[in-house]
Amino acid sequence: MIGAGELAALGAAGCWAICSLCFATAGKRVGSLSVNLTRLIMGMVILVAITTFWRGMPLPLDATATQWAYISASGFVGFFLGDMVLFEAYVLIGPRLSVLVITTWPIFAAVLAVPFCNQYLNARQWAGIVVTLAGVISVLLVHRKANQAQPNRHLKLGILLALLGGIGQAIGYILAQKGLGDYDAFSATQIRLIAALPGFLIIITFAKRWASVRDAFTTGEVVRPLMLGAVTGPALGVGLSMVALSEGASVGVAGTLIATAPLVVILLERILYKTPICPKALAGTLLAVAGVGILMLNGN
Repeated sequence: MIGAGELAALGAAGCWAICSLCFATAGKRVGSLSVNLTRLIMGMVILVAITTFWRGMPLPLDATATQWAYISASGFVGFFLGDMVLFEAYVLIGPRLSVLVITTWPIFAAVLAVPFCNQYLNARQWAGIVVTLAGVISVLLVHRKANQAQPNRHLKLGILLALLGGIGQAIGYILAQKGLGDYDAFSATQIRLIAALPGFLIIITFAKRWASVRDAFTTGEVVRPLMLGAVTGPALGVGLSMVALSEGASVGVAGTLIATAPLVVILLERILYKTPICPKALAGTLLAVAGVGILMLNGN
């Protein structure tokens, strides 16, 4: 049976796919750092409106000290460190490959669960890791072969940054689960945003990128995708991923459903940009998602 948690996870997958396309478009115009800060500010405004309407409380002032600690750590690692490198990957290698590579985050979560959660991997989970990696690698090889005439000189760096983004997402998700409990998912997302904002403010100040931030708020070709990305990403996307946990979906089920985002990206790029669908790349993406399912659904 599909419950509210599972539907929320599917909704999160769709949101991640949409926001990746939006932020990649905006990032090529004003840079990934400016996009990161701008979408956090926009997302915070949206979340204040949501929580005021939903809870009558614009800010998460009712969270306990423990919840603030875990969820803030989750936001710093996931929203700041993880997304900082992931958004640069969007610019360097595009949303399709970036979102595919970041589906490897359950692998990192499973490996990190060994020392931190005393959870050990069994044969089936190792098989899931192998299948996921096989799917991702096969797509990357297809992409490299198809672009031999005009190779992307940033491909290796982009893949590395997307992998680092996956590590950040894995750590952030584990920390969020520890701190969430029965606390409101959207208010928890506010805490994550609040924890991530200072890092970007400091970096943009030292990098002297405030002019790009101004352009992000004033240039129509950038504002429109940023607004849509802010709604679907740090507001609805993250909020729905938290709802998936709070509504009873296991980490395995939620993570597997959210990992279908690369398939949604392929579909959206076909519909919006008429990008041809490569059968081999599609098969590799399906294989990667299947591997995530084998890894995360085990025992749930």
